[in-house]
Amino acid sequence: MAALAPRFAGRYGWYSFSAFAHIAFVLALLLYAPPPMPEIPIFPIDLVPVETPPPPPDSDMLHFKQATHPRVRESIAVPKEILALAPPPVDAVLDAQAVGGGISLDVAASNSLSGFALGGYGGGFTGTGVGAGNGTAAAGSFTEYVGGLRQAGLDVVFVIDSTGSMGWLLAEVKDRVRALSEWIRTLVPVTRFGVVVYRDDDDPEYLTQIQPLTLNIGRVRGFLEDVDAQGRGDIPEAVQAGLRTAIDDAKWNRSSRRVIIVLGDAPPHAEHLNEAVQLAQSFSSTGGTVTLVDTSFDANPTLAARRLKVRVDQLETLGKGGIMPEFERIARAGGGDASNLEGERHVARQLALLIFGERWADEVRPLLGNL
Repeated sequence: MAALAPRFAGRYGWYSFSAFAHIAFVLALLLYAPPPMPEIPIFPIDLVPVETPPPPPDSDMLHFKQATHPRVRESIAVPKEILALAPPPVDAVLDAQAVGGGISLDVAASNSLSGFALGGYGGGFTGTGVGAGNGTAAAGSFTEYVGGLRQAGLDVVFVIDSTGSMGWLLAEVKDRVRALSEWIRTLVPVTRFGVVVYRDDDDPEYLTQIQPLTLNIGRVRGFLEDVDAQGRGDIPEAVQAGLRTAIDDAKWNRSSRRVIIVLGDAPPHAEHLNEAVQLAQSFSSTGGTVTLVDTSFDANPTLAARRLKVRVDQLETLGKGGIMPEFERIARAGGGDASNLEGERHVARQLALLIFGERWADEVRPLLGNL
């Protein structure tokens, strides 16, 4: 072929030779190319939507309906009328750290109350009962009130003066806060607690510190363990700062019953009293309640003397006696009560009464037991 190419090109021209060569190449491809592959049918595929898992819950929050760990159990006693009420809603938002990941309760009747059993495992709070009672409550009764709290939830924030003179009370609150929380939850399982401590504007360490609302009472107690009662210059303290921190930063559930209890032995500065009153009034206007407990020696001479192991006449008092008028004014604005600690063996008992309000004191006091 190589020898014929010059002769063919010389006779017919190189252009004709190139055309002839290309045609021969195409014919060779057509004659010797392998047969085409059979067409493979393509069947349509039904796409099944993949459900996107929800984002993980915030580390501080968990829903009731999620699986929880049943290892924690508490023995408590409740009246049969309360147990006959409907359980809390299943979508109530709980703290993930609460009692090891969920609530599991065993309710044993006390000697003074008829027997009802209430148990819960997994992701909810369920109850069964034996004995009298049809689950109804008289309109306006304490049982009806508690039934509403069980559905809506209860948020309680303690606002505590942490200056030096409050050391004895802080020690008792630290010691009894777990017992208090367990007792409250016999009536209202979905109860969260928070704490604010406050000092004065010129305190070198802090003005306020906060443990936001949580179901994990261990977290609350841990916060309190780190609080020391120190400092004090003049008598008034920054009560208004404690209130503001509680209202703004406690992470309230707006649908829950919301209660602030201020414990202090000194009034706010005169120039800040109106601010404290306005804060309490604003909180009350949104459905909250502000109650104040005067823990001063003047308001609690017998209790203070017993705690400090001195005679009443050895106490340092201002000589006025009674509950501070500033506390009474703030409590009126907040729709709550102004109280002292006299007449109760433990601070926790008085706090339990005040959480439900003096309106229900006669109903609550017989249930306090050894709290």
